[in-house]
Amino acid sequence: MRRLSKTGSAGHIAGNLEGMLDAMDIGIVLLDGALRPRFANSRFFEVWDSRPEDPDGWDTFDGLLARGGTGRGNGAGIGDWAGFAAEHAAAVREGAIQAMPMRFPGGALILCGCAVPPDGGRVLTYTDITGIVQREVDEAVDRFEAELRFRNETMETHASDLAALAEAADESGRRVEIARLELEREIAERRELEARLRELATTDGLTGALNRGALLANGQTALDRAHESGQGQGLALLMIDVDHFKSVNDRYGHPGGDAALRHLASILRAELRHGDLLGRLGGEEFAVVLSHVASDEAEAVAERLVAAVAGRSVLFEGRSIHMTVSIGLAMAGRREQTIDQVLSRADIALYRAKGSGRNRVAIDRRPEAA
Repeated sequence: MRRLSKTGSAGHIAGNLEGMLDAMDIGIVLLDGALRPRFANSRFFEVWDSRPEDPDGWDTFDGLLARGGTGRGNGAGIGDWAGFAAEHAAAVREGAIQAMPMRFPGGALILCGCAVPPDGGRVLTYTDITGIVQREVDEAVDRFEAELRFRNETMETHASDLAALAEAADESGRRVEIARLELEREIAERRELEARLRELATTDGLTGALNRGALLANGQTALDRAHESGQGQGLALLMIDVDHFKSVNDRYGHPGGDAALRHLASILRAELRHGDLLGRLGGEEFAVVLSHVASDEAEAVAERLVAAVAGRSVLFEGRSIHMTVSIGLAMAGRREQTIDQVLSRADIALYRAKGSGRNRVAIDRRPEAA
């Protein structure tokens, strides 16, 4: 971490100030008049998902930001971070930035601010507001669902009362039946709306796959059931990453990249069994959870997915986009209690697949996973 000063009593004061800044829950970066990094606290490296080792070698602000995503803590690709970091660095060079929320490649919502002191440098702040925003969304959804339930219960009660009145008189009964049918129609529409809300809360809007939170939650349930049935090794997790996806975005633009990801999700979905879980972890990274499957069967599924993606291109604006994927496979062990543990081993296997030439499957076979 860069020091504010290193000599005399000023150095002592700067050291204390540095310690206080480093303990804050807000990412802070100080740039001098030439926009060179002078100080960055620990929270900054957490927000940018990078490692703070040997920061004195980072002589430029662009170089500091370019390390984003190297911590690999959030599932976003390095290519996502590179483009995002370049855009942010350009905005900082333009001058002051009023505090505004930005969606980072890993999915976090960060409140970013940039002030310009008299020496022409920059004071940058990064505050993670993901939890605050998510709580507000969850509370709003809860309130809306509670209101829907109350109205549905009220309507169902009214429908029952109206049905009783219909038996009392023919003419009155006819009118009551019309009203009852109308109420039932409205109840059905509201229930359909509730189902849509639940779908929006668990589905990736671009590909239709489960979002990261829903995949991990459903994967944990599948793992728990596998352990309860005494078949903990009958669950497999596949980490899937598009090879050289940045080149797709560079060549066809982000609309082409989105079309490629939707195409990939449709291929994966078509090759999986009913009940298998498909989710998008972020960027070009997907994951699949297979239940009630042996190791050789899971490996066969992974190899089939690699071949299917490589063999099916997608047309975008008259041009053919061809992709390949690398897959890391891990079978759940009897001692693994969380889906994150299995996901971590599959991620390690994925790195091996990419390091071995891509467009292939690598399997984590560590004995301690048994």
